[in-house]
Amino acid sequence: MKKTIMFICKEKGKEYENEVDRELFKNLMEAVKASFDWDNEISTKILEYIPNLECIEIDRDRNEQRDVPFIICTMQNNKKEMVEIRKCHEIMWSILNKYTTY
Repeated sequence: MKKTIMFICKEKGKEYENEVDRELFKNLMEAVKASFDWDNEISTKILEYIPNLECIEIDRDRNEQRDVPFIICTMQNNKKEMVEIRKCHEIMWSILNKYTTY
């Protein structure tokens, strides 16, 4: 297992990449899950993926067109999983966008 997870952001025809320490990201998702125990479906799902997670991809242009934006999680076996994240989950989007800023 690699020590990092790749974050890819697509916006306005450009692609930006950033590598994030796997253990730090896992710790953050565990903290989010514990802090929002009444609504932690997204952090729980991401935590399930982290051991095999290679990449999280966010297409900001596509997400602007959708009622429910999503991320694509690519696993080590190239399997892709879509995780829908409602716009009202501002904290989760803030965390994800932090790792995809350029």
